[in-house]
Amino acid sequence: MRRLRIVVNSFAGVAALQFGSIVNADTLNVPAEYATIQAAIDAAAPGDIVQVADGVYTGPGNTNVDFFGKAITVRSENGARYCTIDGQVSTFSITPRPRFQ
Repeated sequence: MRRLRIVVNSFAGVAALQFGSIVNADTLNVPAEYATIQAAIDAAAPGDIVQVADGVYTGPGNTNVDFFGKAITVRSENGARYCTIDGQVSTFSITPRPRFQ
């Protein structure tokens, strides 16, 4: 079993600069409001923050997440020491995708 400990951070953050200053950003909390990281990403709008609570996240919706080119931030609530995405397989991916395809 391969474990990957990461600071979940914005891969699309640079794209946020294209919007100038973003106001009214919402914070979407995993798992308090959304069951999985992917569910929160899917619901996020440009400029939003997906905040992942302390814990170990596994399985569908928590690994191989796709940002779909959204200019959002995904971060752990209290840092990488307390938040782990465990891919439970030999491969793991986060797909930020360019905003414009």
